[in-house]
Amino acid sequence: MNFLVLPPEINSARIFAGAGAGPMLQAATAWDGLAAELRIAAASFGSVASGLANGSWQGAASAAMAAAATPHLAWLQSAAAQAEQAAGHAKIAVDVYEAVCTEMVHPAFVAANRSSLVRLLWSNLFGQNAPAIATAEAQYEEMWAQDVAAMLGYHSTASTVATALKPFARPLQSLAGRALGLLDVGNSIAAGASAAPAAAVAAPAGLLPPGRSSILNIGFANFGGLNFGNANLGDLNQGNGNVGNLNFGSGNLGSFNLGSGNLGSFNIGLGNLGSNNFGFGNNGSFNIGFGNTGSGNIGIGNTGNGNIGFGNGGFGGDNNFGIGLGGSNQLGFGGLNSGTGNTGLFNSGSGNTGFGNSGTGNFGLGNSGSFNTGSGNSGRANTGFFNAGIVNTGIGNVGNYNTGNYNVGDFNTGEFNPGDTNTGSYNTGNINTGWANTGDLNTGAFNVGDMNNGFFARGDGAGNAGFSYTMTIPEIPINLPLSVPLHIPVEGRTTEIVLASFKIPAIPLGFPALRGTVGPIQMPPIRVTGPFISITVGSPQTKLGVFVAGGVGPINIPIINIPATPGFGNSTDAPSSGFFNSDSGGTSGFGNFGPDTSGFFNFTRNLGSSGALNAGLLQSGIHNFGNSISGFENTSNLDLEFRVLNSGLGNVGSRLSGVFHNSAGASTFNFGSANGGGLNFGSANLGSFNLGNGNIGGFNIGDANHGSANFGFANFGDSNFGFGNLGDFNLGFGNTGVGNIGFGNTGDYNIGFGNTGSGNIGLANTGNGNWGVGFTGSNLFGFGDLNSGTNNTGLFNSGDGNTGFFNSGKGNFGIGNTGSYNTGVGNASTANTGIGNTGSFNTGLFNSGSLNTGLSNTGSTNTGNLNSGSLNTGDFNTGSANTGYYNNGNLNTGSFNSGKPQQRLFLAR
Repeated sequence: MNFLVLPPEINSARIFAGAGAGPMLQAATAWDGLAAELRIAAASFGSVASGLANGSWQGAASAAMAAAATPHLAWLQSAAAQAEQAAGHAKIAVDVYEAVCTEMVHPAFVAANRSSLVRLLWSNLFGQNAPAIATAEAQYEEMWAQDVAAMLGYHSTASTVATALKPFARPLQSLAGRALGLLDVGNSIAAGASAAPAAAVAAPAGLLPPGRSSILNIGFANFGGLNFGNANLGDLNQGNGNVGNLNFGSGNLGSFNLGSGNLGSFNIGLGNLGSNNFGFGNNGSFNIGFGNTGSGNIGIGNTGNGNIGFGNGGFGGDNNFGIGLGGSNQLGFGGLNSGTGNTGLFNSGSGNTGFGNSGTGNFGLGNSGSFNTGSGNSGRANTGFFNAGIVNTGIGNVGNYNTGNYNVGDFNTGEFNPGDTNTGSYNTGNINTGWANTGDLNTGAFNVGDMNNGFFARGDGAGNAGFSYTMTIPEIPINLPLSVPLHIPVEGRTTEIVLASFKIPAIPLGFPALRGTVGPIQMPPIRVTGPFISITVGSPQTKLGVFVAGGVGPINIPIINIPATPGFGNSTDAPSSGFFNSDSGGTSGFGNFGPDTSGFFNFTRNLGSSGALNAGLLQSGIHNFGNSISGFENTSNLDLEFRVLNSGLGNVGSRLSGVFHNSAGASTFNFGSANGGGLNFGSANLGSFNLGNGNIGGFNIGDANHGSANFGFANFGDSNFGFGNLGDFNLGFGNTGVGNIGFGNTGDYNIGFGNTGSGNIGLANTGNGNWGVGFTGSNLFGFGDLNSGTNNTGLFNSGDGNTGFFNSGKGNFGIGNTGSYNTGVGNASTANTGIGNTGSFNTGLFNSGSLNTGLSNTGSTNTGNLNSGSLNTGDFNTGSANTGYYNNGNLNTGSFNSGKPQQRLFLAR
């Protein structure tokens, strides 16, 4: 069913149902893994084949081997490039899905609207709910239109990504049967390429002449054949940084494009997202013109299909002929814009400012995506011209999160990079710092292999510099000559041997004629006594010589060991190129912290960025803070977990495009630093149209005013002229109340000095309606005492317990104090020491906050000057709990920080 006619209950539910972006992210990771394995296999195969072909084995057999290896190596490299493309397309699909989720109305809001409508209808017995019912229905129509507009962009981009995926070519099934010459090698590569996808068919670098990435190209860092230009992946391209075939232009991802920055095929023009478009900035296919969203449109800024004219379609009307028509099948003239919330001419969609925009929230001319600033952007949240990708800053980028021009890959800082995360230009590989590198993780230029430092390297790991220092303790010899005297006397005797007595029994003779016996015989004990033995071994003059020779060590103690790695001074977990990068790795450029980042001094978390001085994630441009931001000096008002999709210059909030806007629609343009508002001339102001420093509110002239339309210093209220007034419409200093003229008055509409009460004219009156000096009472005329009130010392004091001149209030010491227990001049609150303080417990001058030590603080508990935030140590801080200067974020240590907790100078928006 067509989503254009589906209610928001269905469209929103379909988008937010299911597993989300997780499976696609897993697929992208798997494709990246496959691409890496194929690259390794290609490098290994090419190295072995090159070693054989260029070694001692020469002749016909060697040439036949090289010819047979060439197409297989080309297939491996082509398959690796296509796997990388598939990973890139999967990442684009994830980005597109997440972007549409931010643009769709959440189902809970739709349900709440419908539930509210039901309640209103049930209780509308007498028609009293008619206005509320109309409002609910109008909100529901806006939700419907918002969903349709978001789905149009999502359908167009997702369809383009899906159609760009091509099936893999099968590996070659047979070997070449003869030796090939140089031109024949090129033909064999072309033959292999005809079966492989057009994305990138690379010739075997190791088998080709030095300095050439493939055959018959004019330029550097090309993969393929017959390219005229640099860093092209494919064949017959005329230009730079194209991925595909037969493109005439630069930065195209697809084939047969005439122009630059197109994502698709058969486009004529710039920045088209789709195929068969003629013009620029079209999001869809078969469009003629610019800024159209949909297909088959002729004209400018149409949303839908088959429209002819300008600004037709509203949120997706079809087959209109005319200008500003908001439905379908209409003829004639509608408004100057269709859709809702558009400012300018011939815009369709919603919230666009400019001319000929379709989509949502664009600022400029002919943008068909969402939240773009510039012209001809068909993607999302781009700043620049003709960008078909997401969150790019520059011209003609079809990849995502690039800072520069005509980048087909992602996270690049530079120009014409088909690879990813490069800092430089013309890199077809990934994570390079430099120019025209076709391998990965190179620092330098014109490197073909991987992880090289230098220029024109053909292999891997060339020029890697390491450093190690080991302290060695040399061998300690051991020589021990020993001479031991040998004189051992041995003396002793054997033990006595005793054989006990025994008896031999009688033995008969055994003859008949001779009878008798022999025995018995009794033997006595037998004793044998041994001799005394005395033996002497050696003599006192006999010596036994023992010689021990050997050694201990040597002992090696490693002090420092920095292994040889790509780049210089990197301290990343995974390999990086460039200089002095840190954290998890996969980074190029200079001084970056975080993964997958290119550029200069970026601070990223979890996901990468490009550009310079950015803090957050998924950014491009310069000095931005947040998630998914392009452009310059933009700041998110959400936590980093939330995508804001900002583009442009100086915007503060979310889903903003243009220059110097905030989420409330006000300007954020200021002359000064650390302002939280718009059109301020000065520093540390919170509000708009202030001339001065440290003001909270609007239209103040002076410093440290808390309120609006004050002229002077440290006034707390509105429309005061002077300093230290606490209230409204006071003229003078140190007044507490409304409409007082003079100083030191407590009450309303007093004219004079030191009056307590209302409507008094004169000096030191206590009461109401007095005209004179020193009266205690009401409606008196003339002269009373020099002081009124009780326990006052000095002149013209009212109140209680004051010492000095013109004090009202209680327990003050000084001149013109209206509060209590103040010491100084013109203090209008409690327990201040100084001049013109309207807060409490301050020490210093013109503080309108409380518990401050310093000058002109409108916040509280600050130590310093002109802080409009609280708990700061330093000057001109509009945020809180900062240590430093000009911070409008919180918990920062340093200066000019506008983000969350950091410890750097000029760190981040």
